[in-house]
Amino acid sequence: MTQTKALACVACRQRKLRCNRQTPCANCTRSGSTCVPGSTAQRQRKPRFPERQLLNCIRSYESLLRQHKIPFQPLHDKTAVQPSDSAENTPSAEVKLSSPSIGSEAAATPGVKNFWDTINRGFRDGDSAGNSEEDAVPESAVKREWDQFSPDGDQLLFGPRSPVVDLTTAHPTPVESFKLWQIYLDNVNPLLKVTHTPTLQGRFVEAIGDIKSITPSLEALMFSIYSIAILSLTDQACEDNFAAARQELLQRFQLSCQQALWKCNFLRSDHRDSLTALYLYLVSIRSKVAPQALTCMLGVAIRISQRFGIDSESSLATKTPFEAEMWRRLWWALAIYDARVQELASVKASTLNPIWDCAVPLNTNDSDLRPEMKEASPSQNTPSESIHVVVRSAIAHGLRHTAFHLDLTRPILKSLEHKASYGSEIEELQDRIESQYLRHCDKSNSVHFMTIWTARTYLTKLRLLECQSLYLTSTTGPSNQQLEEMANLALRVLECDTTVMTSPLTTGFVWLNHANFPFPAYLHLLQDLKKRPGTKHAQQAWETMSANFDTWFGARFRPDSPFFRIFARLVLKAWEAGEAVRNGTGGGKYVLPKFVGIIRDAQDEDVPAASDATANTQTGYGSGIENLQTTMPVSVNLEGPYKHADWIGYYELAWPDMYNDTLGTNVPAAEMMSFDWAGMRGWSGSGYG
Repeated sequence: MTQTKALACVACRQRKLRCNRQTPCANCTRSGSTCVPGSTAQRQRKPRFPERQLLNCIRSYESLLRQHKIPFQPLHDKTAVQPSDSAENTPSAEVKLSSPSIGSEAAATPGVKNFWDTINRGFRDGDSAGNSEEDAVPESAVKREWDQFSPDGDQLLFGPRSPVVDLTTAHPTPVESFKLWQIYLDNVNPLLKVTHTPTLQGRFVEAIGDIKSITPSLEALMFSIYSIAILSLTDQACEDNFAAARQELLQRFQLSCQQALWKCNFLRSDHRDSLTALYLYLVSIRSKVAPQALTCMLGVAIRISQRFGIDSESSLATKTPFEAEMWRRLWWALAIYDARVQELASVKASTLNPIWDCAVPLNTNDSDLRPEMKEASPSQNTPSESIHVVVRSAIAHGLRHTAFHLDLTRPILKSLEHKASYGSEIEELQDRIESQYLRHCDKSNSVHFMTIWTARTYLTKLRLLECQSLYLTSTTGPSNQQLEEMANLALRVLECDTTVMTSPLTTGFVWLNHANFPFPAYLHLLQDLKKRPGTKHAQQAWETMSANFDTWFGARFRPDSPFFRIFARLVLKAWEAGEAVRNGTGGGKYVLPKFVGIIRDAQDEDVPAASDATANTQTGYGSGIENLQTTMPVSVNLEGPYKHADWIGYYELAWPDMYNDTLGTNVPAAEMMSFDWAGMRGWSGSGYG
């Protein structure tokens, strides 16, 4: 008969001491405690294997099978991630408006291992020392300990909270709250889709009726909604609806949002509302914060997102289909916005680099997303109410895998991309977006119209920058055909942008476009007109620039900031070069473009002409612009339909820094070649809101 191995006594197991397995044992004898043999003590039943851990294991095994191309029947057929190539290669007659998923290689990558699960399982497996589930160190217990540590840590971003803050008095009246909510639904929600209207509206209405009982995270979200709703309005609309100045309302709601974020411990919160509130708040302050500072604040939001794991499909697979989809929308909104601010701050890296695998949001309506749903809602075959979010995410998804983007952000990552490039990658992306999405849109629908023309503006700008990076940095220089191609692309950018800014369908949406002034197109055309003033597209270029300029600034323009001085000098130099050629050849004069006259009058009135003693007199793309630097934003007085444009704060600060290396004094024209386009990393990322 086999003798049963003696077990450690209960006291030694609890105190984690080595037991000599006698009765009584040596430890209990020394301490004078009662020794209870382990064999007679009833052991606690081992807890059931957690379902979540089991599902993670199954997904890990399925990923290994996919990686080795072994056929199998997956656990969830309908929610399995499919390669994006299948959708992209579908014939145009059968194209469906499904959202491009992550690539097949990314889908086969197993999820990141969990440290706590790994170490706990490692000590439990094959354990003969009596260790059980109760001896494991749960991740949640460690998190609870950290939650009790440094409760005032959230003041790192906004500073210490005021001693007495009663946010109930900071809320607008119920009538104003409902009005702001409707403005948000009309002007903001169709473009961002980071909140779910069917579920949030009921909570919003209930909160307005009982302000004192609002949860901190919902209160932060409400103030962020108030802030971005005001951002989307004009000065006159604020006066008409709320009898208050726009800047006054913005400051009031933004300060309240800061306090509400502080109150809900947003840096450590696990609630989606708090991160959504932070995102909307950061969008609302974009005109008041230098991009160098804003990109750091967005870095905090990105790190919080990564703590949630929403950039990883393996992590999102553990959430409900509803939560996973809402997290995807929020991640893409953050990533695109952060990439744009990184451009303006001249940050070399980009959030859009292909180091994460969150799938593009589904082309579906909010009514098709329900918290209780068990399976993901399929993408529609026609444009849904989230089409703008889907298209801009699909463009960013396509861009982040191109060699063009990686060359300008992180070339070392090109080794991760295994596809060969034939011709223009951006042109291929543009054709795919047009056939898969834009051709199905209804131009009479305001959201569809905004989607079509913002997408075309951005894709054409990318195509222009791709050509510039290829042609203008070559050893032989661009041919006349290539110069004409780039000029046509620049004209197309301005035409598309003018369409967006002037259409009555986009009146409530242009706030999103205010951070995307088409400066690269202006810059290329002005440099080209200075170099080739007699080109066949010269008159069209001046007319197109004048029309676009008028939509942004109206009738009055004062170049009293460093960037606008640079811009004004470029315009006047290009115009003077054309006049000299036409006068010398006896050709007919062009009618003075409206915006050239505005700039000339404003410069004569407010900014004395700078000495040209140090200007570069060589013929070429160089503009001879003095190196202008600034450390503080300078206000610009504007009039016109978009005088409240919020991009001004960005460009005053970002562009002088962005072009410091190429706007210096006495730079040879041959070296400038319309500036160092290969180094224009600031224009390679999202640029899409």
